Amino acid sequence: MHPLKRCRESLVISDSVVWAAQAPILGGTQGLLLRTDHSALAQAVRRQSLRRSVRGVPGTGQHPERCGCGSLRIRVEIAGEPKAGVYSECRKCGR
Repeated sequence: MHPLKRCRESLVISDSVVWAAQAPILGGTQGLLLRTDHSALAQAVRRQSLRRSVRGVPGTGQHPERCGCGSLRIRVEIAGEPKAGVYSECRKCGR
């Protein structure tokens, strides 16, 4: 696995442990890495980080959709205008 594009922060929750970094954890240069073992914090972060289903785009724990070309569609979240919102798109054919 590798990040498709740069992200500002990254986290992993495993049981009661929260790992957080200022860069992708799975990348080669994650920078400073913080490990916290606190079950209540891990539960709160897990609840907050779940992605909800929005306008037919699958959320956390749901199977991804398939595009007409056969590839899996990728969830895209855009914060700025003019295309703000949550979409799913195919990285292979662009639909």
